[in-house]
Amino acid sequence: MAEQGLLRNGDYVRYRIARGTSLLGSQLSGVCYMLLVLALGGGAVQAGAIGSASLITRSVCRLPGGHVADRFDRRRLMYLMDLICVVAVGSIPLASAAGLLRYPQLLAVAIIEGAASSVFRPSATVFIRDVVPPGLLQRALSQMQTSTAAISTVGPLAGGALFGFGRMLPFTADAASYGVSCALLLWGSVVRRPETPAVQAVARPARTDNRMTAGLRWLWGQQTVMRLVYFASALNFTAAAAPVAVVVVLREHGTAPVVIGALMGCIGAGSVLGAMASARLIGWLGTARLFLLVGFAWAAGFAAFAVDASAYVVGPVLVLLFVVSPASGRALYNVTVGEAPHELLGRVSTAENMISSSLATVAPLLAGTLLAVFGDRSIWLVLAGICVVVTVVAVLPMAVTRKPRGPVVAEPQAQVPAGERG
Repeated sequence: MAEQGLLRNGDYVRYRIARGTSLLGSQLSGVCYMLLVLALGGGAVQAGAIGSASLITRSVCRLPGGHVADRFDRRRLMYLMDLICVVAVGSIPLASAAGLLRYPQLLAVAIIEGAASSVFRPSATVFIRDVVPPGLLQRALSQMQTSTAAISTVGPLAGGALFGFGRMLPFTADAASYGVSCALLLWGSVVRRPETPAVQAVARPARTDNRMTAGLRWLWGQQTVMRLVYFASALNFTAAAAPVAVVVVLREHGTAPVVIGALMGCIGAGSVLGAMASARLIGWLGTARLFLLVGFAWAAGFAAFAVDASAYVVGPVLVLLFVVSPASGRALYNVTVGEAPHELLGRVSTAENMISSSLATVAPLLAGTLLAVFGDRSIWLVLAGICVVVTVVAVLPMAVTRKPRGPVVAEPQAQVPAGERG
């Protein structure tokens, strides 16, 4: 009955198809940006700079993006951001056909996409709450998380294969996916739904806080949550550095693009399994012990890469790491946005995301620099050491003394480090 109720919801169905189509385009082109930089004669530093340019832009624009999402029609905002990305990404194959494609253009596209994503993502996060009745929200969010992880499995593999056939094919498909998303989001109108009793029960300020920093101020007062956010920031740094290192190292050893795409697809494969297991992991371990598991698991994975970073090792390890990662993203969402007042949801979600992703903005560039200067083994040891230190300092005391919990609210999109697009 719940499934039928969602299928009868035209706004939700159109949103889900639009989101899935756009995400598939992102996954097709995500790994290909670095491959294209290398194909144009760039090195590890330039490949990493592409990722950092996008992440830095997202970080700078997150608070304004959340502020805009709380003040304007979210469906129209998402449509406008997709339209901007149609033009930006579509310029890549057009410039290539004219023989004018250069590295600065790729850098500019990464920046434009990052800015558009910073408005699209908070709008989408709250939009799903506006179009789905409270009784069906859990199922809708679970469906979105699972489908996101599934697309993240097949997208990079297909993108690597397309790149092998023609360098511009992934980018053409990405631009087309934005166009399809635009057309679907243009239809329909959304009526803001009333808040649930659980959200209404949250203490509210005496008057509405319209400041851009309201979400950051609310989050800053949650001391236990902030420890988890700082931990997530360090882990996101290592997770954003890893794909750059994997792509550059394997490509330098002659690994085919389709194989590299398949390895990036292992992230999605692990996320699919993790999305299905996340609720049980949170209930079994609690938030603090779950983060403890994630931190030490990532440290062990990077240590394994330092010993052997071949495709036969990287693939299975990535799957295992991302089996536990979705549960940590969902748990963090539970204790932040799940407790925030509705009028601050956009700004709280962007404030949490800004802090937890702040270090990740420079990770691709630093990863490329470390690879160029010290080689591949050193970067894996550095990343493993970061995971161990932050887990022991930030999470271990919490796991021993208490297990913070929040209301069970699913994160509407799986957290996929590096290459994720709003």
